[in-house]
Amino acid sequence: MSEGALRIKRQAVIAAALTPIMSPYTTGGVTITNETNNDVAVHTNSDESEYYNLAKGAGMVLSLGQYSFRPGAVAFWLKAVSDGIVVLAWH
Repeated sequence: MSEGALRIKRQAVIAAALTPIMSPYTTGGVTITNETNNDVAVHTNSDESEYYNLAKGAGMVLSLGQYSFRPGAVAFWLKAVSDGIVVLAWH
């Protein structure tokens, strides 16, 4: 993937399940948009102690600054209140 390219993925999430999200390529950030009918928690660690709440219809940018998300490694986890779709725009 060339630098500066954008890849968009529609990710299905299941209510109450911790869904691991992996980057499709090495990248410094992702924009997450919640298209479910309820809140989605964006967890930055697997023990669920660090998270951001993303309300229905809201979006947020998750960036690592000088670091990068790597393909094949879990970048973060999503946990939805209800089943639905979350849009991930990797950049």
